[in-house]
Amino acid sequence: MERWRPVDGYPRYEISDHGRVRSFWGLWAPVWPLKPWRCRYGYLTVKLRNGDGWGHFSVHTLVLTAFVHPRPPEMETRHLNGKKLDNRLENLAWGTRAENAQDKVKHGSMPRGEQHSGAKLTRSQVREIRSDHRRHKEIAGDYGVSTGAIGAIKKRKTWAWLDDDDVSTAAVG
Repeated sequence: MERWRPVDGYPRYEISDHGRVRSFWGLWAPVWPLKPWRCRYGYLTVKLRNGDGWGHFSVHTLVLTAFVHPRPPEMETRHLNGKKLDNRLENLAWGTRAENAQDKVKHGSMPRGEQHSGAKLTRSQVREIRSDHRRHKEIAGDYGVSTGAIGAIKKRKTWAWLDDDDVSTAAVG
């Protein structure tokens, strides 16, 4: 059964443990479900109004604040199943930035390698670079990257997760 709690500081709104938001205006007025929208990072967001004006809130933050406790310092919301739009209480938890990053890697939602929008190289090119014994300047010229990028690849400061011997990782992601 869906449970509802008031939104702290916004007395005309409630949040459910299923991640739904509703507003009501007085005792006898109808209840109105709010339609959240996706923010630029892909999370569901709502706009709420109180006597001081309007506020924008992530639905996942409202759920955790109402049903667990307010956000602790240095913590952020974790979506335990990796789905940004799943704001059910059972899918949410407060966690550190490192825990959130580990979740994203585990669920495959953190772009890395050529999936990253800024990638200039592919997995196979990184493997070639690591096995190439020429000078960094020569290698960099062939691949159109800086000598610093070549050094970072060879020292495994970048693409560290990519094992030279693990061909299955290269195929999957």
